[in-house]
Amino acid sequence: MTVRIAIDERPLEVRRAIERGDAVELERGGQVIGRLEPGSPGTAGWEQFLMLRRLSPPLDHDAFLDDLEQVREELNRAASPGPWEP
Repeated sequence: MTVRIAIDERPLEVRRAIERGDAVELERGGQVIGRLEPGSPGTAGWEQFLMLRRLSPPLDHDAFLDDLEQVREELNRAASPGPWEP
């Protein structure tokens, strides 16, 4: 369930935090009971991933394979001894 509340009805401190892009934690008795986060509501999970993927530039598969090869080389390289080892 979603409840929509106009931002104008919130305290100035909350409005400024949201406008800056900060999250706002709601607390009762010293316990956090909720969180307000800026962003576009209504998209989550795969739907959001697919939307972002459509907006992103095409994938460069060759560059990705080059990155993987570089990672393999780094992981297969012998670790240098630390300053505490003889």
